[in-house]
Amino acid sequence: MRLDIQEKKLNEMLERIRKMDNDDDLKSHLSKYFCVLVSGYIENYLKDLISNYHTKTCKKETSKFVNIKVKTLTNLDDQKIIAFLESFSSDWSETYESSRSGEMEAAFNTVYAQRNKIAHGDATNSNISYTSISAYFTSIKEALTLLDIIVSK
Repeated sequence: MRLDIQEKKLNEMLERIRKMDNDDDLKSHLSKYFCVLVSGYIENYLKDLISNYHTKTCKKETSKFVNIKVKTLTNLDDQKIIAFLESFSSDWSETYESSRSGEMEAAFNTVYAQRNKIAHGDATNSNISYTSISAYFTSIKEALTLLDIIVSK
């Protein structure tokens, strides 16, 4: 439920940015802000995905341990996602690696690289634009759906 609301707000914000015609500078700044929000959405999505999986399949104590460990999950570029999946199941990581597209991989890597530039005071060297973040967000949503399918098997 929380993620549905978060995704809806992101979709609405992306649409509002798209409709901005006269102020390219503001559109650029909002696209960078959107990039940071997308990185948070990715982390929330994966944390909830794993939490829901383990809450349903594990003893209460094991589930609590996993949920505590998952809370520290940040900066999820493609390789970190693969390592995260591998820590649970080789099948999960292998299926993800063989099923994801190059666009999905690039989207995770670019969003986190740009997010780190923006969050650490180097936003002027960020090349994120409305067009690029829009495409990355589409690929990320597809990748998260893929991850949901893999983990839910």
